[in-house]
Amino acid sequence: MITIDVKNELCSLKVIAHCQSKDDDLRAQVLDTGSALSWNFTARYGVGATVFWCNLAVRDKRLSFTAFNADNDKNDIYWVVTCEEGGSIYKSIWSCSKIPIRMEEWNVVGC
Repeated sequence: MITIDVKNELCSLKVIAHCQSKDDDLRAQVLDTGSALSWNFTARYGVGATVFWCNLAVRDKRLSFTAFNADNDKNDIYWVVTCEEGGSIYKSIWSCSKIPIRMEEWNVVGC
């Protein structure tokens, strides 16, 4: 069982998160500061491998990213959207390291 979290750590800004795979649509959800979108699933590997992607929106900014790809990911993943450096998204792989890797810079006004 794989767990994915997408957490909003933007200072007082709401994030609209819409995550889905080809089989499952988690629908758009509003994440207040400190809240997270979390889901579990059993990943398929090989042909028809599981892929989840997310679209995030804050004010007029949009960001799309692959939240999980079974071709590359084998463990739980923790995504954090933060105001650090003007707005960034970080990825931590739980079983390997809690040290986050900055994946995208996201210039969000108000950070």
